[in-house]
Amino acid sequence: KPGRHTIRTVLETDVFDRDGEYVFEIRANAFLYHMVRRTVFILVKIAQDKWSVEQLKAGIETQVEQIPGLAKPHGLSLVEVSY
Repeated sequence: KPGRHTIRTVLETDVFDRDGEYVFEIRANAFLYHMVRRTVFILVKIAQDKWSVEQLKAGIETQVEQIPGLAKPHGLSLVEVSY
C-alpha cells in the first residue's frame, strides 16, 4: 500500500527432506504478499540450475519487483505467529 514500508527481516530459513518431500521453513518479522512463494520458487530454480545466484543478486541490486513465477500454494502453511 502507498506510504507503507516493504522491508522485512528474514530471521531464519531451513530446507530439508521429510519423507521424500522438500520442506522450506522461513521465519521472519513479517511477510509481504507472495513473499514466501517467490522465495521458494527462486530457491528451486537455482537448485535446478535454471537460475543463477548472480541473476538473483542482480535482481536484488536493481530492485526488480517481478520474480518470473511463484511456487504453488498447496502445502503452504502458517505454523506459528509470535508477538
